[in-house]
Amino acid sequence: MRMTNQKVAILNYLKGVYTHPTAEEVYRYVHKTLPRISRATVFRNLKQLSTRNDIIEIKTGNASRYDGRIRIHQHLICKKCGALEDVSNARARKFAMHSPGTMRGWKVISTAITYQGLCAKCK
Repeated sequence: MRMTNQKVAILNYLKGVYTHPTAEEVYRYVHKTLPRISRATVFRNLKQLSTRNDIIEIKTGNASRYDGRIRIHQHLICKKCGALEDVSNARARKFAMHSPGTMRGWKVISTAITYQGLCAKCK
């Protein structure tokens, strides 16, 4: 896959934010610097970057959200308001790296552990 200026703009945006934006939010931001970019191009590039493991796609029920921070970490998702936060600690990383796939001789490329519940505001 060729790294076009559109892909670079999307990747740079996602690596610079902690908000886990939707595809529409990525489009609105990137469109400011690349006004000729289309929604379809953004959506297609997000899918390609996710497939290549350059970004993480987090499915949250009604929409996907995107994360440019691909180091091993987990996510907390509020079932009521949709808030999404990173969880990054040594115990979580250790657990993720010793997944059942590793124990069965698999080479684990990525893990996706998501905790769902109610955020402090909604509980």
